[in-house]
Amino acid sequence: MRELNDRIYEILTGTGTEDGDFLCECDDEDCSETVQLTLREYRGITTRLDQTVLSPGHSGASVV
Repeated sequence: MRELNDRIYEILTGTGTEDGDFLCECDDEDCSETVQLTLREYRGITTRLDQTVLSPGHSGASVV
């Protein structure tokens, strides 16, 4: 999911928007939930190896 989220980030950056919906990166391969983040929040998550984008209540390295 990180690769898809990175692509979403690239597209959103090109449109000039400040936020968008990113895919949940939880342990459930069938999860299709999204998390609304600013581009700054998303970049902050991706610069730390111990953080992932997660919908509330989903399991993973950390909760956003």
